[in-house]
Amino acid sequence: MGVTDWLQLGKKVVTLADDIQRYNAELKELRQDLNNLTIQVNRLADKIEHSEKETASEIKILKLELENALLRAKQLPPSGGDE
Repeated sequence: MGVTDWLQLGKKVVTLADDIQRYNAELKELRQDLNNLTIQVNRLADKIEHSEKETASEIKILKLELENALLRAKQLPPSGGDE
């Protein structure tokens, strides 16, 4: 191998080292992005779960209110239509 070959090999090694550093920085950034995305997904899942529980509770309350209204309607004397 001549001097030119060694110089080209050295340039390639430096270029590869620079590429590796750049890729490592990009990988670190991607990992941070993935971590942030995971946090957001977990927050959304928590909000959905809370919303589902809230909706189920509201449905239960509405059912009870309807049941109470029906029970009250049965206890009322029939309305006289001849008054």
